[in-house]
Amino acid sequence: QAGFSGTAPNQGGLPDADTLDNPSGSPAVAPDGKLFIGDFGNNRVLAFHAIPTANNAKADFVLGQPDFADVAHRIEPGSHPRPRQVAITNGKMIVVDYNANRVVIYDSIPTSGTAVPRVVVGQPDFTSSGGGCTRTQLGGPSGAWATPNGKLIVADTAHHRVLIWNTLPTTDGQPADVVLGQDNFTRC
Repeated sequence: QAGFSGTAPNQGGLPDADTLDNPSGSPAVAPDGKLFIGDFGNNRVLAFHAIPTANNAKADFVLGQPDFADVAHRIEPGSHPRPRQVAITNGKMIVVDYNANRVVIYDSIPTSGTAVPRVVVGQPDFTSSGGGCTRTQLGGPSGAWATPNGKLIVADTAHHRVLIWNTLPTTDGQPADVVLGQDNFTRC
């Protein structure tokens, strides 16, 4: 918003570097001070080289879209269909893509809009988006966190469970190791 009294998505106009539409989840801050915000309604993650100190600051780059004006819903490498959460740990960035039923992992913290994630979990690849109830599928995930010792923990909201990977996944579609909230991986 341009100030503290605005409430309209994208400041009542078109999406740009200084607008948001339903930001979701917790913003993430990298060790070097970069700020990443999941912009759920605009299918993107806005990135600032530093935490802004003034109202209506413009993002420095965007992830998930080719530019700040584009908000198309895509299921492809580098897209972020309805990002719900951004997390940073151990030099990696994790984004929860709610509408694609997936969590993507960047090998390093992005420094420009050309960065693309290297690993996807919840899907066999970056072009699939169907939800399912198995060790390798997710349904409407809403949050993720990686522990300092490398475990990935994902809130699989539509399936009323939390999945845990004992090591940060390095291959697409890697199955989870532990399920909480259900008595097995196929009960949702």
